[in-house]
Amino acid sequence: MKLRVVPPDTFMMGSEEGNARQKPVHQVTLAKPFVIGVHEVIQDQ
Repeated sequence: MKLRVVPPDTFMMGSEEGNARQKPVHQVTLAKPFVIGVHEVIQDQ
């Protein structure tokens, strides 16, 4: 499995034009790095 490190960062999450679950736009901070798979995982995996 190929992984990639996501470094700590701050970004804006959400949408003012989407549905109610996407509102409001708000700031999110990732305090610690983490790794995530580069490719989708399917149920067989």
